[in-house]
Amino acid sequence: MDIDYMDAYKDFTTDPINFPIDQVAAFVDDLHSNGQHFVPIVDPGIMVDSSYPPYTAGVDLDLYIKDLSG
Repeated sequence: MDIDYMDAYKDFTTDPINFPIDQVAAFVDDLHSNGQHFVPIVDPGIMVDSSYPPYTAGVDLDLYIKDLSG
């Protein structure tokens, strides 16, 4: 599944309108019952948003790649 499943393209989220978690879980369960796999894409770019925990945690832990100026 491509990044369309994300809520506002934020990693580790699902769009609650177009991809309700209960329906996605049922879909994945159905795939697994048929011996199929479910592979979501996780975008390597974390959205810069001070209210987005993956972003703020990365800033707090100094995890992000920097250019020559820091």
